[in-house]
Amino acid sequence: MKKTHAPSLFSLIGSVICAAMCPSARAYYYYNDDTIEWKYNVANGCATITGATLQSDYWDGSIPSSFNYYDSTIGRYTSAPVTAIGDRAFSSLLSDLGNDENGSSVWIELPDTVRRIGDEAFFYSENANSTFYPAFETLPPDIEYIGSASFWGCRFFSYDDVDGVIVVDGWAVRDDGADFSGTSQQYNIPRIIDLSFAKGISAGLFAHGRPMKITLPSALKILPNHAFYWCDGLKEIVIPATVTNIEYCAFTKCSSLTNITFAGNAPVVADPWGMSGNPIQGVFEGVNSNCVVTVQRGTTGWGEVPGIWQGMAIRYADEELPPAPVVVDLSTLTGDYTASDGDILTNSTAYVVTVPGGATVTINGVTVTGGGAGNSPATFAESGEALTSAFTPGANGTWRLTAYAELASGSAAGLADSQIKVRRADTVAGLATAEPTTSGVTVLEKAPAVKVDLEVAVPTNTDSQFFRVEFGE
Repeated sequence: MKKTHAPSLFSLIGSVICAAMCPSARAYYYYNDDTIEWKYNVANGCATITGATLQSDYWDGSIPSSFNYYDSTIGRYTSAPVTAIGDRAFSSLLSDLGNDENGSSVWIELPDTVRRIGDEAFFYSENANSTFYPAFETLPPDIEYIGSASFWGCRFFSYDDVDGVIVVDGWAVRDDGADFSGTSQQYNIPRIIDLSFAKGISAGLFAHGRPMKITLPSALKILPNHAFYWCDGLKEIVIPATVTNIEYCAFTKCSSLTNITFAGNAPVVADPWGMSGNPIQGVFEGVNSNCVVTVQRGTTGWGEVPGIWQGMAIRYADEELPPAPVVVDLSTLTGDYTASDGDILTNSTAYVVTVPGGATVTINGVTVTGGGAGNSPATFAESGEALTSAFTPGANGTWRLTAYAELASGSAAGLADSQIKVRRADTVAGLATAEPTTSGVTVLEKAPAVKVDLEVAVPTNTDSQFFRVEFGE
């Protein structure tokens, strides 16, 4: 039976004091029903339970569906429905109940008004000396979000087991100890988990998963935070057309993920700075460098297609995949290396890395572009957007890179070596004021383009060096 509580004297006093001290919409209130002291806040006329403190040795498992509180904006008491259970709201209460060695289980009755259940809301770490456990018969019918480990240690009266995933009233709520960490004998056998029939999935459900193929709920609206965090077994996934939002860290560090297919329009992707303004990992940070986003013609929000979306190549489903870039492990080489356009170079230990004119490569995550034409006499080509410690200093403590540049028109063959100069600085902005120099610059070729070998003496721990090749008087 769902309960709506009238305000007790304790509640009235607490509400008045709180309203006077915290007149904002998120002021905290308290209500004491002699069994539980409820702590909640109110925003936009809806209450979120943020804590529950045991006042006796018994709790019948009921949770208020609303609270009467003093609204200072209208100067009277009003009712706020309970629409959310906050993060870890009941974890302390359940721990207290579990410490009773003779305690029995408690059936928790969630109000139908609840739409959101926060992270670890009902987290319970089982006490080996107790017979107590929290249990649920049903979930609210209109639930919209279930956080990570919300029901850890809890039991359910009725549920479906889908390859180890516990599904309650259409919600995949937790793995219930299923081995997603890859320690079982089935480590190399793909887990195929079909949740197409479900309503939604809880946050962090498949985090740290090993080889698997997941079919997401066909009516899914929000892909919750950490849903596939560090799930390095996930290779491809289809995002249903119903998904409108992807929360932070949903695919972070999915190093095997090479294709993401979207059935509908572009979703809203969580800001990598997070709601708090503190930096967090991006939604797709750390996915496979060759990951391709596949979208449908007629959908919107993707920008230019083909192109780049969220740092990944994007294409239409009826287009052929672009050729995969060449990945070269430079640590396996013994000498200099000449790159080709689109190369991805790792573990740079080559004494000289040559980036031809017009080519763009990635060296240890740093984009390096060689060549290009401009207007004389300020024609230049940057040898690198940023040269970092990815480049190993030479024997004399110098950094070396071969760079190309060419005149906008005509030939550089007639230029004297003294007319080919290099500016270098610690920042791109610093290039404008840096003095051009020929020191440490060896001109290798002048036609058809200028090829220079840069030997720049810098400390080995320098974070970055920027170079510009110029033609002057």
